[in-house]
Amino acid sequence: MTIANWCVLAACMLPVLTIGLAKANSAKLAPNAGRYDNTNPREWAKGLSGWQQRASAAQNNGFEALPLLSLQCYWHSSHTPTRAVSIP
Repeated sequence: MTIANWCVLAACMLPVLTIGLAKANSAKLAPNAGRYDNTNPREWAKGLSGWQQRASAAQNNGFEALPLLSLQCYWHSSHTPTRAVSIP
């Protein structure tokens, strides 16, 4: 895999990791005290504050930037000539 492929893979994992941290912290709470609700996730996200709110925003930003990064890496890898590297 090329470095560009690794960057796209890392960018795909970032939104999952950022919101995972926020959800993991709320798993300790009681269901009526702010615990993550799979049936209504937007209401849960509205009630966040502090680093959990920033983690939710980072997830949204990651999903917004992912298509642009993927297309740019694809375009660059398909329009850049491959150089042969010989190892002595």
